[in-house]
Amino acid sequence: MHNYLSKNLLWLRKQKKLSQSKLAEQVSLTRNIIASYETGKAEPNMEKLSRFVDFFGVDFGQLIQADLSILPESAIRAPWKPGQLANVLTEERKRKDSQRAKIVQFRTILAGFKTFFEMNQSLSSRQFDSAEKRTARDLSLMIELAENSVLLNEEMARDYLT
Repeated sequence: MHNYLSKNLLWLRKQKKLSQSKLAEQVSLTRNIIASYETGKAEPNMEKLSRFVDFFGVDFGQLIQADLSILPESAIRAPWKPGQLANVLTEERKRKDSQRAKIVQFRTILAGFKTFFEMNQSLSSRQFDSAEKRTARDLSLMIELAENSVLLNEEMARDYLT
């Protein structure tokens, strides 16, 4: 499979009669980065690639795998409106940030509960009856379960949120 990315970026920029500096400004990159992409010295990550897809209104696959200069203009359009992809990516980023914040909040609540429970246990000098001992043991097990749940959620979130 041939990669047409550098050729297509150069061709699309020239079709819009933009300098590398103007394109860089439009997609929030530097002129040097645009030049390195157009010469094939570097390739954009997915987030930066999506900026080009969104700005030029082209399809991801075509941008990378097809020589756009030989396709009819009607065949070079993405299935979404310009700006729509950026909005979707922004919403996805916000959702991921919200999930990260919830994980931190849950961990903080759990740490506070654990500290409270341990403090109450250490301050109590009286003898516990069997029901209180069972309750304390159950609470200890619940804390352990919650800690394991947090670790598992963090692990799954790390895989999903990256």
